Amino acid sequence: MVYIKGIVMNKAKAKRVFTLLFVLMAFLSCNNKSRITNTEKSEEQQYQSCSDCNGTGIITIDCNDCEGKGYTLKRCNYCGGNKTIICPTCNGRKNVVGTCPWCSGHGGKQCIICKGAGKGKCYLCLGTGMNLGQTCSVCYGSGVAACSKCQGEGFDRCDVCKGSGRSDVLCGTCRGNDYIECNECDKDGMLHEECESCDGTGKMKKTCETCNGEGRILII
Repeated sequence: MVYIKGIVMNKAKAKRVFTLLFVLMAFLSCNNKSRITNTEKSEEQQYQSCSDCNGTGIITIDCNDCEGKGYTLKRCNYCGGNKTIICPTCNGRKNVVGTCPWCSGHGGKQCIICKGAGKGKCYLCLGTGMNLGQTCSVCYGSGVAACSKCQGEGFDRCDVCKGSGRSDVLCGTCRGNDYIECNECDKDGMLHEECESCDGTGKMKKTCETCNGEGRILII
């Protein structure tokens, strides 16, 4: 006989009761585990990866300061934004001092009258030394006098450079325009400077506003 809290039953009946209780407890335990698992799965299914940031919580946007270009524009300090500068060769005068184009820098040319000798037959007494029965007042009786054309120098001075061999010529740098195009800013008047905000990348990173940086969003 088996006694259970005032209940008297034989061994066979007690065995059946214990078996039934064991099966009932096993069923309740499995049902509880299944309920816990289903709850966990339900909690997991309440969230999904944020599509805006691909689950990273960070998104990449264009830099506001440079509008995604990676650089900012600044007025050229060299030309002041004018795109041109005063010609450095002629300093804006359009001409420069160079070799006289008329005499090729020689200052003149050989006198065609005296053939470069600078003197010849006296033009007044025609080389006789006498003029109207008196000693020639030009050659003083020698019959030889300085060339009347070159004044005894032997060559004709250039009328353009006055014998210096140098004269104003058209500036070869600006071609007489008194200015040249600015090469510092590539004739644009503006300089490109690397954007300090994005280090020249044109992009900036910020926290995703959709998921507040968590990388996932709640499914409602």
